[in-house]
Amino acid sequence: MTPVNAWDMAALVAGEASFGTVPDPVAAAAFECINFKTGVGVAVGEVRGKKDRNVGRNMQSGFVEGRVKPIAWSIDTSVKSRAAVDTVPRESALYRGAGMTQTVNSSTSVVYTLPAAPIETSNSFASVSLTRLFGKSPYVYQAEQLRGGVVKTLEWSGGDTELMLKASGECVDKYLMGYSSSITLADGSGTTLTFANAEEAYRFGLGFYQVENEVIRITARPSSTTATIARAQLTTTGAAHTAVPLRPYIPTLTYAGSPISEGATVTTTVDSVALRTMSWAVSLTTGMDLLPGESGSKYVQGVKALRNELTVRLKLVLTETQGVSLLGKARDRNTCAITLVQSTGSAGGVMTFSIPYTEVVPFELPDTVNDVAVCDVTFRVRDNSGNDAFTLTFT
Repeated sequence: MTPVNAWDMAALVAGEASFGTVPDPVAAAAFECINFKTGVGVAVGEVRGKKDRNVGRNMQSGFVEGRVKPIAWSIDTSVKSRAAVDTVPRESALYRGAGMTQTVNSSTSVVYTLPAAPIETSNSFASVSLTRLFGKSPYVYQAEQLRGGVVKTLEWSGGDTELMLKASGECVDKYLMGYSSSITLADGSGTTLTFANAEEAYRFGLGFYQVENEVIRITARPSSTTATIARAQLTTTGAAHTAVPLRPYIPTLTYAGSPISEGATVTTTVDSVALRTMSWAVSLTTGMDLLPGESGSKYVQGVKALRNELTVRLKLVLTETQGVSLLGKARDRNTCAITLVQSTGSAGGVMTFSIPYTEVVPFELPDTVNDVAVCDVTFRVRDNSGNDAFTLTFT
């Protein structure tokens, strides 16, 4: 096998049509990322010692396995431009996993808002599935497939960098898939795959695999040295294979779009006053969470929607009068409407945050000896008439 370098990682992020049902891997789900963590390596129920013990000071009869705890994940990426203003962003699966309503305005924009009931609202919540693969074709030696995911936090940031997005959440289960250097299938229709030994069989779990030009699917965890498979998956054709590698399937990865640029393309308006901004961040605790575990199921069975929370942080370059004015607004708790625009580029490459109901959190105004002040200013955010805390628009 060829060496695997640190950058030989691929990611797929996609929405699920129904909670916990993994979608077929497709090229459109390819996701460029800076950092991608998928938690513990395998999903195992809580393992504990038996309450009833045989004689002796230690356990004589093994352990008991309970429900599977949710698995934490996180991903960092840069938000990319799109081919047209009504093309959904590449990150749309994460926004939907956060319970945001997606509205496509033909030839105009794609808009995201926070609905009152994301699970019941059309074009809003969709659970997310995430796949992390290691190695390059044909030597993809490991894949991890998370299913039944919710996005619990989102943070956008920009100003002094391209537009960045950090997302984190939890999933209910993980499939682990590995690599074999040599397997044999006698024909194009047999549904049993035999491994060299039990040690090799441990590497394989549920999911799609590629053997030469055929994609197969392991539909049940291997028992001893055999696994049940479905043949000719994803429009491929079944065939006989002799002593050839079997690896996790990875579609042809295609990445499009450019980073939404920084610097002079950022415009910040607070209470109708344009302010010079060095950097900014908008943090959303989404309120989406998994249900508690229930008796009768090893895995969590669904999601719930709780209250969300939004915070805005700006690193502002302030004159003396601007700083004093902002502190006065913090004292009087004025409602300040904030508009953040990153990029003045072509259609498909502009992001706008509209956050109409904020209050300035008191901050320290430094002694600058008649120079401008660089201040970190935080804004608390609220609704007005319900679920109108912000609008995120891509144009």
